[in-house]
Amino acid sequence: YGIAYSELLKQNNKSSKSLKILKKTRKLNKTNQLTIDFKIAEIYTDEGKFNKALNFLEEIERENGVSELISFKKFEVYKLQKKYDYAAEVILDLIGKAPEIAEYNIILAEFYNEIGDSINALRYYENAFRIDSSNIFAVSNLADMYSAMGDDSTAYYFLTQAILNMNIQLSSKVQTLMMLNK
Repeated sequence: YGIAYSELLKQNNKSSKSLKILKKTRKLNKTNQLTIDFKIAEIYTDEGKFNKALNFLEEIERENGVSELISFKKFEVYKLQKKYDYAAEVILDLIGKAPEIAEYNIILAEFYNEIGDSINALRYYENAFRIDSSNIFAVSNLADMYSAMGDDSTAYYFLTQAILNMNIQLSSKVQTLMMLNK
């Protein structure tokens, strides 16, 4: 009940009251501590208290190990702080623990693209493509980036890979062609 009540308070822009309820619930209810700690970290993030949020997230990781959910929240907090090296490290840690997941490379590539680091963006899109050549995000972003750089032959190569790959749905192929045609 405490968690649900705190959520209602948060939705009604009463973060400080929500935080107070969560902290009280945390003392009384050890079985839901993970959920409570994550919600506390969310409130601290929303309030701009990034170090407090990170402390809770780090504690969750110490007690439960690295998880995608916690890592993505840490990534978000570091991005908000403009601590881009730390943000990248969080995703690199996920990649190190699960190198077979192409999506982590795509997230890192999109992050690098967002902050204007096209060299690393290309690097991680290419990593994602090597892991999963049917990942339409990797293929289309590689084609788009190479096209924007004026390297039409490499862009065409990736576009061809998307068209020829039988594991990519036809609708995705058509959408990619339409996007790149613009």
